[in-house]
Amino acid sequence: MNTKQQLLDLKIRTDPPVVREVVRRLSRGQSLYSLYNAKPPVLAQSTAVALKKKYNNGQLEFVLQEIEASEMIDRIYPFVGESHDERIGRVKVRVEEDTQEVAEALKTLPPLGFDDPDGLGIHRMNVMYGLPNISWSIRGLEAANIPKDKALALISEYDDLHLKRVSAAVTENDGENQKSWLRDFRGLDRYVALHYLVQFTTEYQDGPFDVLNRAAVLIAKGLLELDNRIRNAGENLVRYEVWRESEYLEAYLESTKKYYGTKKQRDRLDAEVKALFDDTNSEEND
Repeated sequence: MNTKQQLLDLKIRTDPPVVREVVRRLSRGQSLYSLYNAKPPVLAQSTAVALKKKYNNGQLEFVLQEIEASEMIDRIYPFVGESHDERIGRVKVRVEEDTQEVAEALKTLPPLGFDDPDGLGIHRMNVMYGLPNISWSIRGLEAANIPKDKALALISEYDDLHLKRVSAAVTENDGENQKSWLRDFRGLDRYVALHYLVQFTTEYQDGPFDVLNRAAVLIAKGLLELDNRIRNAGENLVRYEVWRESEYLEAYLESTKKYYGTKKQRDRLDAEVKALFDDTNSEEND
């Protein structure tokens, strides 16, 4: 049983991350007053009083034993919400082994006879060719189990990005062969992610939208940056269905460690995962 359902069984409708933060603060001896009088307040006074009563009765200890998948993703992969410029900056400072991975992958691509600034133009076009086939219509998105309000927003977002995608495509003819490649553009990550998001909402109709969205973002970044660790981390989020039970989330975390090649990277991941389950490390979120 997941955290949200356990809270509902206790007639608590407050979101699990908020309840978890309340329990952490109370366990550190913070006052009830500090919860609803903070700026901004953690929650309303009446809700704080009700939660403290259940906390005093020992009914909320379980919230510190589990972590919501979306919280875990944001902590381990803080770049999920990064901007285009931030992504470019992060890629430029990749560690040496990542740079070598890209260089090896580029050897499999045909030699370029045109101006491709970062050498990934053909690779980006190949990513476009491999995108899931999506029906970008209200009917198509509703069939994918996407609510009408989200469907309207997604179609609008897709239409805007598709115009950029078309403008970024370049086709050149050297007299013998025709070559197509794709320039990098602001929103490219999101354009790719949208396709995988709709695919996931179709295949995993019980999956929380925010988790499926994060998985799609990770896959998009992994594909575009030739980083199999990021791509596999995104794929495994849905393969392991981490939203169903804590055991599935734990299995996902173990599988993710396999994609970190050095001991230093694995140790960093271990530390981040442990921080999620260790309430003594929660001060950084205060």
